[in-house]
Amino acid sequence: MFNLLEGHTSLSWIMRLQIALDAARGLEYIHEHTKTHYVHRDIKTSNILLDDAFRAKISDFGLSKLVGKTTDGEASATKVVGTFGYLAPEYLSDGLATSKSDVYAFGVVLFEIISGKEAIIRTEGMVTKNHERRSLASVMLSALRNSHDSMSMSSLKDYIDPNLMDLYPHDCVFKVAMLAKQCVDEDSILRPDMKQVVISLSQILLSSVEWEATLAGNSQVFSGLVQGR
Repeated sequence: MFNLLEGHTSLSWIMRLQIALDAARGLEYIHEHTKTHYVHRDIKTSNILLDDAFRAKISDFGLSKLVGKTTDGEASATKVVGTFGYLAPEYLSDGLATSKSDVYAFGVVLFEIISGKEAIIRTEGMVTKNHERRSLASVMLSALRNSHDSMSMSSLKDYIDPNLMDLYPHDCVFKVAMLAKQCVDEDSILRPDMKQVVISLSQILLSSVEWEATLAGNSQVFSGLVQGR
């Protein structure tokens, strides 16, 4: 087993999407299908492990927490733990861990899968040469504000992992980016739950596979995709 950060540069778009879907299903399971529900509290790419077939599993449940019923749903009051860059704003402010704080972290993971960048990135200031640290979520959200649909995603394209070598369906990448945007919404109520995320990723994966099939007749492009696997 190895983690997603170790192997992302060689992964094709389809593989990245399958990994995201596998991880989403694992997270949905602990949120919805265990007898007592849990929040993970430390969802990040380094806690997504890949087997030899590049199927993903969520690992490191050392910070996971049993959640109890509250008037607002299921939550657990706790000291803030986890990894900066993945922490939901309401979790940082009041220490209330919910399934929606896991959803926020998963949205950051989706941005990492698209961009190939880490959750906290160094950017060079425009006025000075000093480097500043910014969250990947804030950088990607800024790019998405200028991309209203998949046909006008030029501002987003600058943040897509160059290792993908333009071998991806633009509309599907845009849909994943918009899903990530919903996951990292400042208002936790507006974030989807993991069941909705799984449904969305399943549909996007199906569309991506159909896109790949249309390229099968183009041997040069298709061979590039196969090598990416």
